[in-house]
Amino acid sequence: MLSPQNTSTFWDLAKDTIFLSSSKLVVAIIIFETFLQDFKEKGETVALFGSGHMGCAFINYLGLKDYINFVIDDNPNLKSMFMPGSKLPILPSEDLIKKKVKLCFSTLSITSEDKVIQKNHQFIEGGGIFLSIFPGSKYNWPLKTNLKLSQLDVKQV
Repeated sequence: MLSPQNTSTFWDLAKDTIFLSSSKLVVAIIIFETFLQDFKEKGETVALFGSGHMGCAFINYLGLKDYINFVIDDNPNLKSMFMPGSKLPILPSEDLIKKKVKLCFSTLSITSEDKVIQKNHQFIEGGGIFLSIFPGSKYNWPLKTNLKLSQLDVKQV
């Protein structure tokens, strides 16, 4: 059962709910949307790093296209392209700073994320937040039902 005291990662909750009941998955998606709505209401920009199949599934399966402004990918072949389904634009990583992104979800493999985050250290130094969608990542998002933008500790991420 979800409660403000119950802390889990979004994907741990989603994994459990797929086996337990689809109604719990709906609750998890609502909590995720509520979290992102806080960013939207504050006028913050949210991006997703990685335009591969995991990023595409994350946006489309969870219905998050209205909460994510664009997708970041440094593959030059993807310049001026759009994500399947959501039609979100794919932009290079320098747009994390240019477009003043506050939150960037990483769909990169756990083995790649440190390298990419180090490459984009100016984004972090400027107050940007990287959160991984993968439960095994040290950058994973801790799901709390009452988590708000103001409660994220940038130093911890």
